Amino acid sequence: CEPYLADPNFTYEKMKAKSLAAANLCNWVVNIIAYHKVYKNIKPLIDQLEEAKASKNKADADLSAIIKKLQQIDAKLDDLQRAFLEATQEKSTVEKIAKEC
Repeated sequence: CEPYLADPNFTYEKMKAKSLAAANLCNWVVNIIAYHKVYKNIKPLIDQLEEAKASKNKADADLSAIIKKLQQIDAKLDDLQRAFLEATQEKSTVEKIAKEC
């Protein structure tokens, strides 16, 4: 690729003097080579982004599972607190009755 770009005759203007089709083809080749150079630098970043997205999706799934489990634990805690309150009230009632006797 580099020998073509280094050739001073391999430019759009020089090729246009010979053939418009050759000039456009030359322009296309130059742009494809430039794209390839940029893509080589960007491709590892794209791969890292995809890995990060996959990692985030897994973390989100794990978080959702933990939140669901936490909600279940909170519901169980609410039930236990309600039962404790009822038992405490019943105890108070029984103690009050026992004192009256």
